[in-house]
Amino acid sequence: MKTFDISVLYVEDEPIIRLEVENMLKNITRNVVTATNGVEALNLFKEGQFDIVITDIRLPKMDGLALSREIRKLSPEIPIIITTAYSDADCLLDAIEIGINQYILKPIQFEKIITSLKKVYEIKILNEKLDQTRTVLSQYKSAIDLVAVVFKTDLEGNIIYVNDRFCDIIEKSRNEIIGKNLSEIFSLSDKDFLFDEVKAFISKNNLWQKTVEIDNGKYYINFTGLPIVDNKKVLEYIFIGNDITELVKKEQEIRRQLYTDKLTNLPNRLKLMEDLHSIDCTHLAIINIDAFREINDFYGTQIGDSILVEMAKRLKRYEAEFNYTTYKLGSDDYAILFKGKCDKEKVLERLNFLRNSIVDEKFIFEDNVIYISITIGVAAVSESETEKDKRIVAPRQNLMLKADMALKKAKISKKSILMYDETFRMFQEFENNILWTRKLKEAITFDKIIPYYQPIVNNKTGRVEKFETLARLIDSDNKCIPPSYFLSISKRNRLYSFITKSIFEKSIEHFKDLPFEFSINISVDDIVNYETRQFIINKISENREIQGRFVIELTETEEIEKYEEINDFFTELKNYKIKFAIDDFGSGYSNFDHIIRLDIDYIKLDASIIKNLPSQKNTQLLAKFIVDFAKSLNIKTIAEFVATKEIYESVVEAGIDYSQGYFFSEPLPFEKLMEECINLQFDKK
Repeated sequence: MKTFDISVLYVEDEPIIRLEVENMLKNITRNVVTATNGVEALNLFKEGQFDIVITDIRLPKMDGLALSREIRKLSPEIPIIITTAYSDADCLLDAIEIGINQYILKPIQFEKIITSLKKVYEIKILNEKLDQTRTVLSQYKSAIDLVAVVFKTDLEGNIIYVNDRFCDIIEKSRNEIIGKNLSEIFSLSDKDFLFDEVKAFISKNNLWQKTVEIDNGKYYINFTGLPIVDNKKVLEYIFIGNDITELVKKEQEIRRQLYTDKLTNLPNRLKLMEDLHSIDCTHLAIINIDAFREINDFYGTQIGDSILVEMAKRLKRYEAEFNYTTYKLGSDDYAILFKGKCDKEKVLERLNFLRNSIVDEKFIFEDNVIYISITIGVAAVSESETEKDKRIVAPRQNLMLKADMALKKAKISKKSILMYDETFRMFQEFENNILWTRKLKEAITFDKIIPYYQPIVNNKTGRVEKFETLARLIDSDNKCIPPSYFLSISKRNRLYSFITKSIFEKSIEHFKDLPFEFSINISVDDIVNYETRQFIINKISENREIQGRFVIELTETEEIEKYEEINDFFTELKNYKIKFAIDDFGSGYSNFDHIIRLDIDYIKLDASIIKNLPSQKNTQLLAKFIVDFAKSLNIKTIAEFVATKEIYESVVEAGIDYSQGYFFSEPLPFEKLMEECINLQFDKK
């Protein structure tokens, strides 16, 4: 192998010197081409590829200096070494003017030539690496330009570079954009791209990220802004954006479907529950159409639906004037949520006006004149619930219960409008709390909190592959009580962690020697509680038999506030090959945020989706979108509440991976589970 992988053009008219130097060069370089005069050398240079030229000054036909000038015109950067037997000052000055790299006197010292060749070789290697880097960077740039929106600004926010995708979205040519300030290019109603604020944020955090709405929602671009820095000095800013318009609009459509009543196009119960703890409200009223079932049965569902739609229009008619929002609840129930400051007397006055306007105005459908009456139950937000620092989920959910209780009380007492009073349910609630607190403490003391298991079926094979663990309380009469009766009580009495630990230990003992995957529900509270969290981690680390077969189902995900804490827990347990699932997926818009921000293995579709899958086209489309979304993230899907064969067939058709529900089996204690479910196989056809 040669010392230097370079090609040399050597020009010398004296045969002995030429042969001697040529042999030396051939021993240490890849290729040597010789010429005896300047003209011959210039022609060879034009035809070949050389890394260095070594030439004598005194040459026939064209001297070395003239040759060097011509070569410089063709290749300004190529190294040139001049050899000569004369130390002529004029020649030296000419050589400097031409840009000769080295001037060597004869007799030639080979060490000097070798040193020069080494430098040339090192420069060549560096240039090759630089060219490779430029090529790779160019490919990166081309790839980014194909999929991303890219622009650069100077330190004042003036645009100095844009790619084609940016021009397409802004709908301006490059010439119209370059040199303009960001404030002249973007027309943003929400002012997401105020450059001074962006610049200040980058200065503090070295990174800025935000989804920017462009042209009133025509585009949604998720931008990342970075400084371009040289020697700790910011030269400019680059912004790279990912066009997420399609994703955002799909999410908006899903949100609209999830939060909108199909018949009346009003916000539904889910939206009301969300608004209850996000809107500054004072009163909630639930409105029921009296004897609507009789109207529906007598006139038919078509006219019944028309009444529901017309009722929605009449309630919405006064929204702006009275400052409230209308919602559609059950089949014949509506809700209105009063916003801003509004006292009890004013609310009752406005509700009386609404009631009279609805009762007095007849409904006319296909020559049928129908008059209806309505009953209204009202509840006020208490002072503690209006304080922002106390705006938690439970009190606002209780507002629904209070309004519903006032409605029921109004029906019983034959009143058209009734405001909730704390005396309505106080005694009943106290009695119920005392009863279930006693039952729960007895169950914990006598180890009567036991796990039941419900099988989960692979929709492709029809075989039981997994089990979900569900807590049950066995009371003094040996009755099996589901958690809906005691979980909320356990949290208020700080007994919840005892239930979690008991179920954890027992289910691990049951399944540690079985080949099945099994899951346990834990709440956000379990993760946040240090003692419970450490208990879970320790139990998993001590029982290596379950690693790879154990799934944690995260419940009550609406309570997630700090993703960092949840992600830390997930990351630690992922080291033990633990999998994670999100429960009740599709019951709230925030579920999609959880999927993006947490490392999830399964999503369990909410019952509200599964039970309507056979009959509602929109639900089928929603389920398909969720399944496709999950598959794109390599997440498996599980359908809960599969109660009938019809639902099961719809679940399979939707492409959902697993099914769980009473169609296969009710939750069973471990002993009965072993007898009935382990070897079951279900025919999906």
